[in-house]
Amino acid sequence: YRLLCSITMDKHQNVMMVGDPNQSIFAFNGSSPEYMTKKFVEDFKPKSIELNENYRSSKEVLKAARKIIPNSCNIVNTKINGIFEIHSMNDEESEAIWISNKIKELIKLGTHKDIEGSITYEKIAVLGRNKYIFKHLSNLFDKKNIPYFYKPPIGAIKFESELMKVFDMAFRIKVNSKDALYWHRLLKLFSNIKVNKLKEFENSLDLDIQYKIAIKTVLDFKKDGSNFRLLLDDFSKKIKEADYIKDFDNKKMILDDIKELLKHWNEYDKRTNRISLRQFKSSMALGKTHTPIQKKGIAFSTIHTMKGQEYDIIFLMGMDEGTFPDYRSIKNGGIEMVQEKNNVYVAFTRAKRFLYVTWPAKKSMPWGDADREISQFLKVFDI
Repeated sequence: YRLLCSITMDKHQNVMMVGDPNQSIFAFNGSSPEYMTKKFVEDFKPKSIELNENYRSSKEVLKAARKIIPNSCNIVNTKINGIFEIHSMNDEESEAIWISNKIKELIKLGTHKDIEGSITYEKIAVLGRNKYIFKHLSNLFDKKNIPYFYKPPIGAIKFESELMKVFDMAFRIKVNSKDALYWHRLLKLFSNIKVNKLKEFENSLDLDIQYKIAIKTVLDFKKDGSNFRLLLDDFSKKIKEADYIKDFDNKKMILDDIKELLKHWNEYDKRTNRISLRQFKSSMALGKTHTPIQKKGIAFSTIHTMKGQEYDIIFLMGMDEGTFPDYRSIKNGGIEMVQEKNNVYVAFTRAKRFLYVTWPAKKSMPWGDADREISQFLKVFDI
């Protein structure tokens, strides 16, 4: 936005900005709908034109979206009725079974008056708040030979947990000691720590033990990567046994992130005979460590990755409190909860015709099952 203002220099007002504030979901990267709804209005005094007619989604989907964000879209001239349903499941396994059976039913149906052409796997997508939601469903699809693929994020691996985001920053600095950008970001997160070396950072008395363990793991990596897998396995074991991580959702997400990183390492290791930490980091940055996929069958995708795309039939799973909205957003509140609501709206409006929403009353954790409640965002519906 500053670049835009610098280019125009208060002399050029012929600027058009297009966007939907209800679909602003990247606040963690610094974005904000206020650049359009407030700052642009104040600085450029534009003429505002609202285009609130949705030509993508069916009437039932739009009615549901309006429950999430009232008056967000106009449904007066929408001709196709479509389907919207919410279903509660006993646990993640029964949730996966229900979705699998519903897909089988739709494929067997073959056609529907609301969908153009035949109903195929390629017209179906399953969405989740994070990439670890799909575990039970992917296992079931594998057993039943149902074709599916994961929509990979563009570029490097995206960690979900705060601990592994810190780990990633430290890893970047380990690989390139002159990486001022990530050193600045790391110190910004821990503003009370004033040091200029990773070892000093690890030794800081103000650093929580989980971060100390993460930084020490990074520091102990050999440059040739020969102990990478061994140290990550040990790191994972320490996190699993850590009684100082009280939040079970957080612990599970950390363990899932470590497992994901190991998957990328294994993929990298298969493709080269000369491994090194630097080369591994470069390969990740270029997106070369994602498992090769054939984009055939049902798409599995996080909502952030699906932004700007659409499917005839959408299944939105894992809509329990703590998963969606994310437990950290609930804790922090404010703009983070606004973004979570926008995330739900984006997920709903990816559906062109049918939208099925599910949530499990129990979730499996590495240390046992945990009871869950329905997402607060679904309480606006009569269920």
